[in-house]
Amino acid sequence: MKKFYLLGVIVIVFVSLTASERGLTCAELSDPAPAVYRREQIKDYYPPKTEIHLAEIQEIRDEWIQIDELKLNLLLHPGKYVGYAYNAAMESLEIVTDQIQIINLAQEAVAYAPSWLGADLKNIFSQLNTNYQEIWAEIILNTDHPYIDEVAYSIAHSSAAYLISEFYHQDLFLQNASLIYEIDQDLDYVEVVDYGTPGSDSDFYTTTRYLKLNENDEIVEIEVPRDIYYMYLVHPKNTDEIPAYIDPDIIESNINHQNNIADPPDGVFWRDFLYNHNDEGYPLLKDYLMACEVAWDSESLSPSNAIGAISTWLAESLVFTSDAERPHQPVRIYRKHIGRCGEHADMRSAAARTALIPCTSILTISTDHTWNEFWDEEWIHWDSPEINNPLVYENGWGKVHASVFEIKSNGYLTPVSAKYSEGSANLVVYVFDPNNNPVDGARILLGVQDGSDILGDNVGFTDNDGKYDFEVGENRTYYAKMTSPLGDVNDYQLLVENVQDGDSLNFSFSVLNYMPTIDFNEISTPLDSEDDYLMAVSFEIPEQIIHGNIVFDDIDNSEFFNGKEEGSLNYFMFDLINFSSYVAGYLFDSFNTGYGTNGEEVDFFMPIPEFGYWYALMDNSLRIANPQKISGDIFLYEYEESYNNSDILPKVITLTNYPNPFNPTTTIGYYLPQDSWVELNIYNLKGELLSCLIHEFQTSGKHNLTWEATSYDSGIYFYEIKFGDKTLRKKMCLLK
Repeated sequence: MKKFYLLGVIVIVFVSLTASERGLTCAELSDPAPAVYRREQIKDYYPPKTEIHLAEIQEIRDEWIQIDELKLNLLLHPGKYVGYAYNAAMESLEIVTDQIQIINLAQEAVAYAPSWLGADLKNIFSQLNTNYQEIWAEIILNTDHPYIDEVAYSIAHSSAAYLISEFYHQDLFLQNASLIYEIDQDLDYVEVVDYGTPGSDSDFYTTTRYLKLNENDEIVEIEVPRDIYYMYLVHPKNTDEIPAYIDPDIIESNINHQNNIADPPDGVFWRDFLYNHNDEGYPLLKDYLMACEVAWDSESLSPSNAIGAISTWLAESLVFTSDAERPHQPVRIYRKHIGRCGEHADMRSAAARTALIPCTSILTISTDHTWNEFWDEEWIHWDSPEINNPLVYENGWGKVHASVFEIKSNGYLTPVSAKYSEGSANLVVYVFDPNNNPVDGARILLGVQDGSDILGDNVGFTDNDGKYDFEVGENRTYYAKMTSPLGDVNDYQLLVENVQDGDSLNFSFSVLNYMPTIDFNEISTPLDSEDDYLMAVSFEIPEQIIHGNIVFDDIDNSEFFNGKEEGSLNYFMFDLINFSSYVAGYLFDSFNTGYGTNGEEVDFFMPIPEFGYWYALMDNSLRIANPQKISGDIFLYEYEESYNNSDILPKVITLTNYPNPFNPTTTIGYYLPQDSWVELNIYNLKGELLSCLIHEFQTSGKHNLTWEATSYDSGIYFYEIKFGDKTLRKKMCLLK
């Protein structure tokens, strides 16, 4: 694929808006906000069919030969675009984007990790400067199988604020991963399972299987879903603590919880410390777990199951009381051997993850309590000695919860009030601009009446529809206030008094300033008079990524990126002139247009005209906070007759390799449009020549050869063909 460059300078104009508030309308909306916002003048628009319809393409696909392919797997940030450009003169494809591009070493690390982590890894690398990209990329690249996925996941789902802080340690993520496998060797009730291997399976991943005793007293085997395994077992952060090596003998500061972080050997990591160490006079967690036959027996906290063993160990290791010091770090909590609900919840979570059982923390500010849930085909309430009894707080303790929420390891808060309340309601808060456009990324602070005061009770960030849904307990009075890049409402506004069970109420904030818009004209697909080249685009938007500041974190300015249901964006096709107008923010013409396209798979085709530059772009410029996840491909086809007819030879050199990634061999294929001297070379990322595979005169037509890379290390390599005065270079990945 040839590199090509646009002539001239394209200036992108951004207008910074300073907003003032409008306040809250405390009434139900007459209609819920639409799932996808469309401009009024085109809300009923459906893109016309191209000259070649999808069904026709399916029927004649055998008559077309694929000669190039590009893939997309990324988070498209607000205000940004990504897509493909085709140069009809050069007959080549190229990715075009205005997103921050990560360095080559980081790209190599992304390719080395599982492909399902690619978008999240690119996202975190794009938030780091070059030095930190190098540090974290090298950590991934220096990790061996089977720990690659655990290390890469932990990096991808940590905050950038942590990864650039003084508190990270380069060995921690690898030790965290290796301990999971080491502990697995000791325990009979659980097994770590690897699916696939790097090099041969790009989507390799790990999870656990555990034994449990079901309600019929039968031992059954349960497999933990992939995403639960990584977020709730692998992730080295439990709630708000800093993932770090901790000196257990240093009193932890209540102000910043950072002063007892220390390098080994003085500093220790909780997963190792809790499993392999016990203070004098206290039991060893390892001994309790090794005696367990099952993870849980579905009914009791018997020491013969891991959940019961952890509960027993915790009761014998931690007295329910406190003094002036309130540590967040499990290592320090253990050394103190005292703590209230916060310390118990942190220790319970850390101990469960040490025991290879997924665990999370639950918090309610209104009744000042925190506890846990563990995963057993669903999330199970756990607050020793109570288990699977979520209504104990209302019916046993006499507490009436307002908002109850889960704290994920990445900092995202999820309401779970209905599970812990006899009755519950939904308070749905929207944020709109003056044109009724939804405002994404607005921070909604929910307040609850507490005597004569209003107590901050939960925080949510709006999605693509400008919406956040608070699930709350009944018989309480609720307020809300809002901050947004387009304006703030600084004072609490009353939402509802004494909300009732089953209520579902909608409210809206408004701001004076406007969300971004796009001005374009829809035009017909340009005609193509000759069956020669065809561009086929296929993509989907499986997730919108809710982005905001982490509420509970011991490092300031930490941000989360949390996937939600399907995303939405726009896509356009146009020529060079209209691409330039689009980038500059001017009115432009587009064909094969989708405005506010939802997450379903989108396929469209374009017969390529004979001259010019042509673009197919995905656009997230209607958002101000939330990225959209994109997975897609573009295929370049050549009509079979022109490809095979010796009288009408293709004008383009084609160059591919398969498989890619590979281990340790790959087949490089290329097509020569005419007889010529050919040189085919292999280079490393630094551009250094590693091997010359071909250096000879060759005839026109198809050629292929196998490259054996046994003596080379895993990484990114370039293969380059020189043909007459033309040069074509592509990238491939060796994964061992």
